[in-house]
Amino acid sequence: MKTNNRYVSLGITIVALAVPVSVLAWEEHGEDEGVTVHTRPVEGSDVPAVRATGVIDAETETVWEYITGPEVRVKGLRQKVVLGKCNSSCEYIYMRLGHPLITDRHYVVKVDTHTEPRGEAIQYTRKWAHTDARALLDNDAMTVSKIRGSWKLEPIDGGSKTRLIYTNHIDMGGNLTGYFFRRGFISKAYELIQELREGATEARADRRDEIEPIARRLTSPSSHAR
Repeated sequence: MKTNNRYVSLGITIVALAVPVSVLAWEEHGEDEGVTVHTRPVEGSDVPAVRATGVIDAETETVWEYITGPEVRVKGLRQKVVLGKCNSSCEYIYMRLGHPLITDRHYVVKVDTHTEPRGEAIQYTRKWAHTDARALLDNDAMTVSKIRGSWKLEPIDGGSKTRLIYTNHIDMGGNLTGYFFRRGFISKAYELIQELREGATEARADRRDEIEPIARRLTSPSSHAR
């Protein structure tokens, strides 16, 4: 991978590729422990797109902070570098993956983040797609060019809970079959929502443990007698 100076000098030339979106409907794969997974074919790829939906017992703000915080790690991630921003809510990110069966893969994605008020709560949406940045990449790793996905955090039950919708399509290429990746990505979609549910729920409990003593002190009679 090139140096940071290389990133800066070429950052303005990065152009997002237009990836065709499949017009086929999502088909339900199954449901497990409150997580529903759908799949659909993607034109030009043996690997389907995957969508997982589940409800988390925490506010969208708490879930968002957890998802974007240091606790969540991409399995097999060897390197992640923020190359720069395209605007205040958009950035280019380089990622390099390594797994025993797929050796070395890397890519650059353009990531857009949006927030929208929903009553007293906030809806969060983050989308990413492959970006043509071959000039920034070394030749000793296979470049992944088929990747697109999103997070969507919808407040429900008056903002006390979050409906989390995760979509992703990534075709690693190489000699491995689409069947292998199909099984793996579907399984990981279930696990991902369940792991995030556990982590965000714990984060909510920790936040309450920190806030409640402060709230009690602020509302106690002695705090108003000064």
